[in-house]
Parts: sequence; C-alpha cells; structure tokens
Amino acid sequence: MYVLELGGQDDAFARREAASAASAVDTLAPGLATARGISDRVRHLAFTHRACDLIGTADPDTESAAALLSAATIDREGSVAVRAVDVRASTGIDTQQAERTLGGVLTDRGFAVDLDDPDHVLYAYLSD
Repeated sequence: MYVLELGGQDDAFARREAASAASAVDTLAPGLATARGISDRVRHLAFTHRACDLIGTADPDTESAAALLSAATIDREGSVAVRAVDVRASTGIDTQQAERTLGGVLTDRGFAVDLDDPDHVLYAYLSD
C-alpha cells in the first residue's frame, strides 16, 4: 500500500490523474490518497508530488504518529531522515518538533540519522 501526496486544490482531479499510474486510488485525507500499487509513471504525474510506502495511519498529531512508528514493523537497514509535512497547513503542527520526535523513535530502534544523504526518508504526512 502506498500514500500519495497530492498537489493542487482539487483532490478529485489529482486522484483521477493518479489512477493513470496507480491502482485502487482512494481518499485518505485532504491532500492525501492511498494506492494499492504504483507504476514507474507515478513520478511523472503533475498533481502527485510524491508516492511513498504507507506504514500506517493515525490521528494527525505527533504523539499518535510516534506511537504508530514505535509499533510498526520496519524491514529496512541504513540511515534515515524524517520529513514531516503539514499538508495544506491544515493541522498547525510544529513539523520540526515532529521530525525530532519521530527521528528519536527511529534512533531508539537502532537507525542512524543522516540528514544530508540518508538511505531512506520517512515522510510523516499530517492532515485533518
């Protein structure tokens, strides 16, 4: 399962475009959608900024995201960086604090943090 960060203000249009490169595209939250599968064409979509593996969903706050990340199975190795996105500025969350908190969860689980050239980037999308 994947999460799609949609661009523009018309989510229905962005989802329709995403369906040309992804399967089973559904609404997740304003500015976000899920997809069951994606093709290489997803990188060329105008109204999809990013497609990422979906770890899970939680309430749009740092504590819920940290609890979800703590409980998630992550079968990756290497360095990580965390990027928190307040989608359409809808939550008012301090994204820098969210990045620090979620990065702390990952370091507690043995991951090294590399903000300049990480092997993996965790995107935490926060949307109402």
